Amino acid sequence: MNPLHPSDELYFPMTPHNYYSLPIQTTPENEILLDPVTDGSALIPTTSQMGTKGKQRGKLPAGWAEDYKITTIDDNKKCMHRETEKQRRQEMTRLCTTFRSLLPLEYIKGKRSISDHMHGGANYIKHLENKVKQLQAKRDRFRKLSNLSPVGSDSGSFSTTTDVPICVIVHPFPGGVQLKCSYSFRKYVFPLSRVIDIVLKEGLDVINCTSTKTDDRFIQTIRSEVPHMMSGTNYTELQRKLMEAISSSSNTT
Repeated sequence: MNPLHPSDELYFPMTPHNYYSLPIQTTPENEILLDPVTDGSALIPTTSQMGTKGKQRGKLPAGWAEDYKITTIDDNKKCMHRETEKQRRQEMTRLCTTFRSLLPLEYIKGKRSISDHMHGGANYIKHLENKVKQLQAKRDRFRKLSNLSPVGSDSGSFSTTTDVPICVIVHPFPGGVQLKCSYSFRKYVFPLSRVIDIVLKEGLDVINCTSTKTDDRFIQTIRSEVPHMMSGTNYTELQRKLMEAISSSSNTT
């Protein structure tokens, strides 16, 4: 069925002869209208368009760029602060572990918190201070006992030279005392028996005694036990009595 009637203006007969003789109208390529929906090429930007849009996308407004810069600086500061805090905590943990290892067990037994360990450390330090004070007092007491220098001698050592006419040293030791008397036998006559007699009168028990002769001098040594605790003053008094007794025995006229 032919949709067009022969009376219509648009109707013209189609014959094999005129079918190939019809003029073909062409439209220039640049005048062809494309459908942006059906044609996908309209959605793909060109290289120049991509470059322009990329540059525009990379550029931020002035206010936004300043806010972004401030935000970045704040983030860096926070990161540095977190790292510093992490290192500080690690160092504190190491120091607390070392501190805990230095404390005796009785000061930290049953205590787990750091504050309890610090309190135990303070108590331990006070204990050490008291112990040091006791040792210092004990040291000073023994120093006074051992530094009883002989009269007429410039040094604490026992002298056997003739430059010192009389030398008496009282040297205490645990549980007793040792006496050494040195004098010139040409100037003084003071036998060992008299030395023993003075020692016994002071309440000392004689353990042994010796008497030697060297370099024109007598050297008498007496070791005795101390039944009671003697102070440095008592030792000094014993030294003084021996010095006076030897001096009074001078045989010079």
